[in-house]
Amino acid sequence: RAVILGKTIYQLILQLIRAAILIMAAYFLVGFHMNGSWLLVALVLVIFTLGGVGMGIVMSTRVNDMESFFQLNMLVTLPSMFITGVFFPLSSVPDWMRYIAYLLPLTYANDAMRTIMIKGQGLSAISTDLIILSLFALITFTAGVHLFRREA
Repeated sequence: RAVILGKTIYQLILQLIRAAILIMAAYFLVGFHMNGSWLLVALVLVIFTLGGVGMGIVMSTRVNDMESFFQLNMLVTLPSMFITGVFFPLSSVPDWMRYIAYLLPLTYANDAMRTIMIKGQGLSAISTDLIILSLFALITFTAGVHLFRREA
């Protein structure tokens, strides 16, 4: 339990700091102005990070060493960044790729962040994204804890 709690708290703090640094860099380097709530941004990041930690725990129980974990993690992370609209809008990808994107939680985190930060909309506009991200976090974190306990 202590290992999982420590890893979770560490990742939550790390991701919130990374997000703040990126937002500040965007503000100072390119003049980006956030139109929405910092609290909502933090909420989306916390929920998405919990799901990511859960996914990381699940993956770590399936590999034998850190090198294999990093390879598996890159195999999952890199393609999802290109498929989910992180670098370019989903409207510009083929239909078959868009269907895959809507199966990945990063799509919903990305949509929620854009809705908050660029459009300045509130909780009601991202409620579907938050529900999907919460389900992802609940499922992966629960599976990760269960698998980790079995491995220990």
